[in-house]
Amino acid sequence: MKRPYVICHILSSLDGKINGPFMSTQSAGNLAREYGRLRTEMSADAWMYGTSTTKEFTAHSTPDLTSDSPVVEGDFAADAHAELYYVSIDTKGEIGWKSGTFHSAEEILM
Repeated sequence: MKRPYVICHILSSLDGKINGPFMSTQSAGNLAREYGRLRTEMSADAWMYGTSTTKEFTAHSTPDLTSDSPVVEGDFAADAHAELYYVSIDTKGEIGWKSGTFHSAEEILM
């Protein structure tokens, strides 16, 4: 198995925050555009984000825990031939996924 090549590419404030009032500044907007350009230039096979960023892409939806829908048993295995993978680290189960597929790359590309 070929080991992955990983680049940790983060847009954050000097104190390590990834969101907050600073994100609405002109400077952060300029950096966000550059961040997006570099991310595209890297032509990665996958992107990985945490809960806070993923919530932005899912309109802050929360899991429907009252639903009578059965939970599918077993592991989720992504399409082995997908063009791009989106991995989300959600350790507290706060994201309300509607499916196992992220359909709109435009929301991620900024």
